[in-house]
Amino acid sequence: MMKRTIAVVLLGFCGMSLACADKRDKAEQSTPPGPKLTREYLVAHGFKPSPTDRGLYERKHVRLGDALRDLGIPYAALETMINVDSDHMRGADVQGMSVLVQSEVRQGKAGLVMDSLDDLNAICTVTVPFGEEGPAPKHVVRKVLETDSSPRMRIKSVTLPKDRSKPLQITFELAAEGKMPLVVSQRHFGMTFVTEGRSLQRMPGVGVSFPKATPERITVLPGKPVMFTVTASDAMWNPVTRKPWSDLPSGQYVLCVTIGSGKDQSPAFDYEWVGDKYSDEYRLVIK
Repeated sequence: MMKRTIAVVLLGFCGMSLACADKRDKAEQSTPPGPKLTREYLVAHGFKPSPTDRGLYERKHVRLGDALRDLGIPYAALETMINVDSDHMRGADVQGMSVLVQSEVRQGKAGLVMDSLDDLNAICTVTVPFGEEGPAPKHVVRKVLETDSSPRMRIKSVTLPKDRSKPLQITFELAAEGKMPLVVSQRHFGMTFVTEGRSLQRMPGVGVSFPKATPERITVLPGKPVMFTVTASDAMWNPVTRKPWSDLPSGQYVLCVTIGSGKDQSPAFDYEWVGDKYSDEYRLVIK
């Protein structure tokens, strides 16, 4: 009798579950599409024509969740764009347009901050390519935001491994001097190493390797310097012999960390700093 009762209860539970699942499926199928985006709709929901590009509508200082709701964009539709910092910029295809969402630089309790777009409460700017004639094609290019800051690098320490077959490790601080954030690419960093008394500027540099968790594009906010420990290439230049550091004779040397993106290059992404920069000089004694 007990077994029969349990079987009846299980059958009833399964029937309820199937009914609920069927209702969910029907509800999902009947979910209305997002609102039809028109200029009138965008303006009514806080979007304004971009002052620099008539083909764009922007909504600034908006909570990410509110912007997605008003545009009818599910959070799952936001995608990381190619060659950008996924924490601060993402995009979504909406009604044939490529909508761009970008985290804003704002004043927080501890200084300037940029919220991560992993959080629906992030404060951001949303850009919709909608010109006078309607939706703009997806290839519309938004102008890159420039920075007024410049990098400052200070070497904190240099570690000479006991195993001289291993490369040097350099710990340095990277800061942004100015009012806006700056972004630099890992591939633009290097270092220069010479005997004391020679010119660093005239010597070729070598590459450095950042820890694996470091993003390709490094963002630095004013007042919030960041610290990195990088590994120098094995090809540490000696001005005469050009041998690895492990083959250098005892003596005093000078090294610095460099950024070299080329002065004539134009910024390829928001807040990218372009140019050549040397850190302070660090004097190293090899015994």
